Amino acid sequence: MSNTTIGVIATDAALDKMQANFVASTAHDGLALSIRPCHTPGDGDTLFCIATGQNPAPVDLTTLVAAAVQSTALAVINAVSAAAGLAGIPAISELPSFAAWPHWNLALAESKPYDILSRTPYRFYRRRHI
Repeated sequence: MSNTTIGVIATDAALDKMQANFVASTAHDGLALSIRPCHTPGDGDTLFCIATGQNPAPVDLTTLVAAAVQSTALAVINAVSAAAGLAGIPAISELPSFAAWPHWNLALAESKPYDILSRTPYRFYRRRHI
């Protein structure tokens, strides 16, 4: 089985090349939270990090990386739920069981990750801020 997921983590923080590489490589954990199976030998998963440097504040790399992981996982879930079927293959949102199973995003619904800045539970954060 092989699938490819490509994404970009964009931030206004001032990061050097090594920090941007660290953010991009660690954000792959967000793929593992939301895609099963993930990182199989045939996959071409690639994430990039773009840092504009427009925010002169000191960078808390731990917080930035945690936000990148959570953002990546949420981006995958949002993309899958918004997708349309193609060539006769239905998208998950077009399946009859989708409406009956409100917590289909098991990776995040079961682990209940927290918003890293305010420690707000995920479900509340998603309804309120996304």
